[in-house]
This record gives sequence, structure tokens and C-alpha cells, in this order.
Amino acid sequence: MTAFGDMHEALFADPNLGIAATYRVGGTGDGASVQILREMPDVTREWSQTVIAAGAVIFRLRVADVPGPEPGDTIEIDGDVYELLDTAPIHDAMRLTQTVIARRS
Repeated sequence: MTAFGDMHEALFADPNLGIAATYRVGGTGDGASVQILREMPDVTREWSQTVIAAGAVIFRLRVADVPGPEPGDTIEIDGDVYELLDTAPIHDAMRLTQTVIARRS
């Protein structure tokens, strides 16, 4: 593995960053245990003279764990379920990880 790959593995394994989750294709079945990274930035949008703040849930997944995420797949963390939205995953330069956007179900 490359230094870049080793760095990604260290991030996912770090107990302060990596989160144990269950990934379910189509939101059904037993799912697969995966380690993920979660970001929850506030997103602001301006419309007319109003500023709207919305919470976004962004997950980083290892391609080796989830090779083809699709809208409707779910990620469960400690009983909270998040559904992947209809957006294409964004891959890192080495295609080791991918970023997906989800909403809480």
C-alpha cells in the first residue's frame, strides 16, 4: 500500500475519527459492518433576503468496503439511520475513499 493509502487506513482506524456503522444496500437486510468517517457541517443558502441554515450529513467510505453506493442505501450508527441521497459519490485522487451525502431517516 502507498503512504496515501496507509494514511487513509490510519484515519478510519483512529477511535477519535472512525465510526463503526452498518451499511445496507437498498436499506434492507442485515448489512455489512464498516468503518466510516462522518462530517456534519452547517450549510447556508441565501434566497432573496433570507439565509437558510441546514444540517448536512457527509460520510466518507472506503471503496474496498462499499464499492458502489447508490441512492436509497442506508448507514446505521448507534440506531440512527441515514439514507444516501441521489448524488454521485466523490472519490479521492487514489480512489481509495468516496464521499457521499445522506439525510437522517
